[in-house]
Amino acid sequence: MTRKRLAFACDLNVLTWPVYEGLVEPSGIDLNFLATNDVVDIFNRMIRHQEFECSEMSMSSYLMACDRDAPQFTAIPVFPSRVFRHGFIFVNADSGIEKPADLRGTDVGVPSYTMTAALWARGVLQHEYDVHSADVTWYQASPQGTAADDPLAFDYPEDVTVEQKPAGETLSDLLAAGELDALVSPKVPPSYDGEHVRRLFPNYRAVEAEYYDRTGHFPIMHTIVVRDDVLDESPWVASELTTLFDRAKEMMFEELRATSQRRLSIPWVAHTLEDVEARMGEDFWPYGVAENEDTLDAMTAFAYEQGFTSEKLAVDDLFAPNCY
Repeated sequence: MTRKRLAFACDLNVLTWPVYEGLVEPSGIDLNFLATNDVVDIFNRMIRHQEFECSEMSMSSYLMACDRDAPQFTAIPVFPSRVFRHGFIFVNADSGIEKPADLRGTDVGVPSYTMTAALWARGVLQHEYDVHSADVTWYQASPQGTAADDPLAFDYPEDVTVEQKPAGETLSDLLAAGELDALVSPKVPPSYDGEHVRRLFPNYRAVEAEYYDRTGHFPIMHTIVVRDDVLDESPWVASELTTLFDRAKEMMFEELRATSQRRLSIPWVAHTLEDVEARMGEDFWPYGVAENEDTLDAMTAFAYEQGFTSEKLAVDDLFAPNCY
């Protein structure tokens, strides 16, 4: 059998490292791993030009593309990025925001309204605290968050207000200056100091743990997609890549359990790993559709409620059928 040559663009992290290093290899595939730390660029290039045979992909972008019958690629149930989102909502201390309900009527920054981090944050605010997308005014800022940067056309819901901040003004600085009351961010903003700019949930780890215990949701940010022309010619590629990344994940987690303190040089890292496994099980980062069905179902509900999709998508229709 002729080996398939596939270019794969992805963030290089602990989950994908064994693939990058060739510590695990796919059968019948020569995989050219194109490592990058600019995943947004990967998403845009894949959506616009299908530039790679396979790549990492934003889940919110993928759901939007599926709804528009736009993608020329199909996901496999591998999720290289997952992040709880309660701890990434920041507020200006002078805004008067002490609890989620206080967000109503405020100005909230977000790098891009359609990013997956914001999809999850708004879903949590709506379903856990009755704070809806239309209850706040949203402000985006370049380089993300402009129509020119978004490869998928998106019409904001009629009851939602989204404004654009001028180029050159960072959301972090605007939050610190009090020009924004709050910020939904994929990462900790530079202006965060725990006093003037602080978290909406100061005890976010306990809040997120309780949320997981009650809902079972470990929020999915990204998946991996394979171009449809590749799958049409070689449908077995989907299952082979799913197996490959599952083996890579297991290899790294075994390594972390054995050598985490020496390799990571972080105090109490072994204790943290034990705590996570006690709460979430040894496979605390599950791949697969059945293993993530409730979380994926919540995502499709959030996407529909927030206007990303015209209907609630069926989870079983999102992934290549031969990799379950």
